[in-house]
Amino acid sequence: GFAVYADLGVAAALAVLEPSNALLGCVLYAVIGAFVTFFVSPRWVVAHLLFATAVVLVFAARVYLSGEEDVVTLMVQTDVVLLGVTSVPVTSHIFLTTLSADARSSVLDPLTGLLNRRGLDAAVEELWAQGRRDGQCAAVIVVDIDRFKSVNDIYGHDEGDIVIRRVAERLTAHVSRYGLLGRTGGEEYLAVVVTSRLHIDALIHGIRRALHDP
Repeated sequence: GFAVYADLGVAAALAVLEPSNALLGCVLYAVIGAFVTFFVSPRWVVAHLLFATAVVLVFAARVYLSGEEDVVTLMVQTDVVLLGVTSVPVTSHIFLTTLSADARSSVLDPLTGLLNRRGLDAAVEELWAQGRRDGQCAAVIVVDIDRFKSVNDIYGHDEGDIVIRRVAERLTAHVSRYGLLGRTGGEEYLAVVVTSRLHIDALIHGIRRALHDP
C-alpha cells in the first residue's frame, strides 16, 4: 500500500511543478525503488520501475513540448534521471541476492550440500516446536562411517569424497521429508526427525538397509 501511495503521490506532486523541475524531481523514485526492493517482492520492483520510467518519459515529453531545453540537454537529463531511478533498486537487488547466497552458504556443508553445525543449530529449535504442536515424537539419529580413513588411504581423497556424498544422498532420501539432516564432521552425520513413534523405528531400519546396500 505504501509503495503504491508513494509512486502515485510523487507523480501527483511533481505534476504541479514546472516540467524541467518535475523531470529532475523524478530521482525521488530511486528512494522508493530501494524501499520496494528491500521490503516488497521482485515483481513489485519491476512494476515500480515500469511506472517510474513511464513518469520520467512523460515529464521529458512535457519539457520537450514546452521548449525549455534543447534536445541534447533534455536527452542528457533524461538519461541521468533514468539511470538514477533504475540503478538504485537494481543494485540493491543484486546486493540482497549476494547477501542471501552468502547466508545460505554459511549454514551448508560445501561438499554434500547438507546443513553444517551452524545450520543445524539454527533450524532445530523450529523443528522441536513443530513436533510439540503436532504431538509427535522426536529422534536424533547419528551416523558415522566406519573405517573411513582406510578409504582415503587406499583409494584417495577424491574417492573418499564420493563416499561421503553417496552416504549423504542415501540419508537425504530417507529422512529429508521428516526433519533435518546435517554433516557434523568429516564422516559424521546427524539427523533430527519428528514423526510418529512407530515410524521412527521404521525410519532407522530403512536407513540401516540403505547404507549397507552395496
